[in-house]
Amino acid sequence: MRLLVTLATAFVLGWIVLALFIHTETRHEITELYDAELARFADIITHLPINEERLETMHQPGIGSAELGHRYGNFISVQQWIGTRLVYRSQNVPDYRITSENGYSDVIIDNEPWRFFQLETGDNGLLIVGEKYRVRNELINNIAANTIAPMIWTLPLLFFALHVAISKGLKPLKTLSKEVSKRDHRSLLPVAINQAPEEVWPLTQALNRLLTRLQEAFEKESHFTADASHELRTPLAGIRTQTQLALRHCKEQETIAALNKALQGLDRCDRLVEQMLTLHRLNPEQAGEHFQLVDLVELANSACEDLAPQAREKSIRITTRFDETSEPLLTSGYSPGLYIMLRNILENAIHYTPECCEIQVAVTTSGKNEIRLEITDSGPGIPDEIRQRVFNRFFRQQGTAVPGAGLGLSIVKQIADLHKIRLIIKNLKTGTGLRFSALFKKAIDSS
Repeated sequence: MRLLVTLATAFVLGWIVLALFIHTETRHEITELYDAELARFADIITHLPINEERLETMHQPGIGSAELGHRYGNFISVQQWIGTRLVYRSQNVPDYRITSENGYSDVIIDNEPWRFFQLETGDNGLLIVGEKYRVRNELINNIAANTIAPMIWTLPLLFFALHVAISKGLKPLKTLSKEVSKRDHRSLLPVAINQAPEEVWPLTQALNRLLTRLQEAFEKESHFTADASHELRTPLAGIRTQTQLALRHCKEQETIAALNKALQGLDRCDRLVEQMLTLHRLNPEQAGEHFQLVDLVELANSACEDLAPQAREKSIRITTRFDETSEPLLTSGYSPGLYIMLRNILENAIHYTPECCEIQVAVTTSGKNEIRLEITDSGPGIPDEIRQRVFNRFFRQQGTAVPGAGLGLSIVKQIADLHKIRLIIKNLKTGTGLRFSALFKKAIDSS
């Protein structure tokens, strides 16, 4: 449709320019023709013999104008002078000398434009022949209208022809588009050129080259994931085992402290590897195939139980509040992904909450079709100017001593986008604490 509108607009603009050109050229040619006729008419009159009897007859004003026998007759005028005496004039011109210039001139008579031609004759004579511009303008407009009108009438036919031609020309692309859209998202096989219309062979070949490069890139990425999972976890596990053995047999406090720091570093490496692999495995279309009903209350309880040891290390108390309803609070989603999202939010709250403080976890209904999950901590909160940046990969707030790689909330955002979950982050009005809210679409158990 956009192509049709563009071409139609171009044609209309082109025809407007053509119409203006036709009108301008018509005016020029008609002007040249009528000026030549005035000069020829004046030349004919000058060669007519003049005697006294004819002079007396010609001196009667208005003679000869009404007998021309044409509707444009009153538009033609003649003045003939001998010396200072007017020997003849048409009825539609005044009795004074109309123009003092030889040749062509334009004069306004009774608020109407005229075109005059003045010619000097022998015996001190002067002949002035003219006509109203109305005659020329009417002829110009009639010729231009008769020329342009067929062009305007054919515009709808032209637009229809353009529509048919464009539709026929784009049909091969629509056919190719339908074939590609029917494919499974995992299919990156080249498009069969023998099945594609000849008009789109160059596009099909370029598309096949792109699909081939994508296939190679996905294979390399998949191999990297498998290799990274094996090559990174195995040495980390070995270093952890050797460090723990060293701790058992070591008695010097400085060495024990150094080994404990090494274990902490290994924990961070493990967490970084696990989060990077989780972020890589998140595939929206593959996860969508495994969507099922998930009880958010059970999910929240599982995350709280799993992270309870980390909270106890900082003497943090995790309290829960759930809506007391007869029906479970269900949503549709990929259960492992939702668990990772909830765990990352809760773990982030534990990291930023000071010792001996409290974290509140609440799952409540919000309206008829939403479930609100809130995690409220007692930490320093997040400044407004960086609140949206916390979801960026590897973003870390400057000056923080909290361990991490800056991937936790990025994974949260990706899982939330996968499930179309709305995330809201607000600092508490008390000045300390942050409330992280996730709004889920409520699902109904049809069983």
